[in-house]
Amino acid sequence: NKIQATFPKQADFSSVANDTYDVPVFLLRVDEERVREVLGENLKSSFDDKKAVIQIGKKTVKLPQYKNEHYFCRAMFQRKVQESVDWSLVFEDMTGSKEEELSEDKRTKARKTTQDTMYALNTRVKKVFNTDDNLFTWENRSIKRNF
Repeated sequence: NKIQATFPKQADFSSVANDTYDVPVFLLRVDEERVREVLGENLKSSFDDKKAVIQIGKKTVKLPQYKNEHYFCRAMFQRKVQESVDWSLVFEDMTGSKEEELSEDKRTKARKTTQDTMYALNTRVKKVFNTDDNLFTWENRSIKRNF
């Protein structure tokens, strides 16, 4: 290993010093626009219905086939990113049942099932990617796919 005599073009040379030490430091400049572009490329998601997997960048998130999470993704990936979808439409796509045909008690349970499924998917994605980002967001009884 050779010690580099010059510092990289994307960096500024500085030093940190006190009574005990004097250490050279490179301060890297980051092209924030390029970082956002790269992150955006890696945050594109797709859903393979036959395999029941979500593909985000180069990683996949496996789902239990023919269960609520699978049906939820089938419904949400038919829509565009950032499109708000009423929970009842997602529930209908998941189960074939229309909200207006349900009693008030069953309607509340259906809404909770849909919301819990969304949270379970977010947890699954966060675990695989070690992130705090949510794939889906619940807002005003609507669901949105974030990427």
